Amino acid sequence: MRVQRFQTYLRGLLESASDAGIESIEEYEVAGTEGRPNLRIRGADGVTIELVIVGTAPTGGDDHNKPEAITEKSAPGVRVR
Repeated sequence: MRVQRFQTYLRGLLESASDAGIESIEEYEVAGTEGRPNLRIRGADGVTIELVIVGTAPTGGDDHNKPEAITEKSAPGVRVR
């Protein structure tokens, strides 16, 4: 999952967490992380968490000139025996 899509996904999860005590979620910039999606999460209890989202790719990299190859599980859940 490319970082921009992950940021959107993570933000959606956090915004839908009704009992999480999250007061706000915002993007922010820090010198040295230009071009990376950063999220600042502020809790109702005064705690602030700053995330810098980075990505990794398999050997050979990910060609961002091509559309992202999105893969999904064929069936939800994990079978436990």
